[in-house]
Amino acid sequence: MFLIPCLRHTHLRISLSFLLCFLSACANRTATPPPSDGQSVSLELRDLRGDLHSLDDYSGKFVFIHFWASWCIPCTYELARLQRFAAALSGEKFTVLGIAVDDEADAVMDLVRHYRLSFPVLLDSHGETKQTFGLSGLPRSMLIGPSGSIVAILDPRTMQAAQFVDGARDWDKPDVIAAYRRFIQASKP
Repeated sequence: MFLIPCLRHTHLRISLSFLLCFLSACANRTATPPPSDGQSVSLELRDLRGDLHSLDDYSGKFVFIHFWASWCIPCTYELARLQRFAAALSGEKFTVLGIAVDDEADAVMDLVRHYRLSFPVLLDSHGETKQTFGLSGLPRSMLIGPSGSIVAILDPRTMQAAQFVDGARDWDKPDVIAAYRRFIQASKP
């Protein structure tokens, strides 16, 4: 069971969630800068079953990485949208990887079940990815290209390319899915 559903008042839950996300951002101000476009990155984490995942496992695909936590309301807001986004692009050379940062496996598993997430969710209980990916807060999304390097991600709010997207977005909007589909198709050799 999570801490947040135990609180009675919605305003208190939302305020607490934003406070936790703010504190997460403040606590990480000394993190290294995020990787830049074209920079290769590596990642090895276990999923909730204990299976090891590496970015090398997804070579030749675009990998949409979404950093989140069960205690972060904006993060959980996105989960159903990310599931629909991942399902819509599943036939493409594209995969979504959720990375639960500074979180407990039980809380993450409860949300995976609740939202029926079919994309891999990796667990980073000790926050190791904060340094590697320069996380300054949650949620954050970024895109890895088929060659394993960072590529620009389309921000659904502005429909502009960005190095990464901080904050909750409506990833499942039809125009966003269509734009990603066009981008993937244009990138095929």
